[in-house]
Amino acid sequence: MTSIANRIQTGVERMELQATEFLAELTAPYKGLVIGPADQLESVGDLGGAAEIYREGLELFPDEVDFLVNLGAVLKELGGFDESEETVLRAIK
Repeated sequence: MTSIANRIQTGVERMELQATEFLAELTAPYKGLVIGPADQLESVGDLGGAAEIYREGLELFPDEVDFLVNLGAVLKELGGFDESEETVLRAIK
C-alpha cells in the first residue's frame, strides 16, 4: 500500500475503534435496565421471565454479548440446549 493508503486505513481503523467505544458508553446504562430485572427474576426462579427480558433487550441491541451469554445460560437451565448453544455461539462471533 502507498503511504496515503496506509494513513487512510489507519484513520478508518481509529474511527471504527472510537465508534465502538462510543456505542459501548451509550448502551451501558441500558444494559442495567435489562440485566437487573432479569437477574431478579432468575433469583426467584422465574427463568422463563428472565429469558423473555433478555430477548427483549436483544431486540434493541442484537449483538449485546452480555445479553446473549446470559440468555444462553438461562436457556440451558430451562433445558433448551440447542437454542442455548446457538445463542452462546452468536455471542462469540
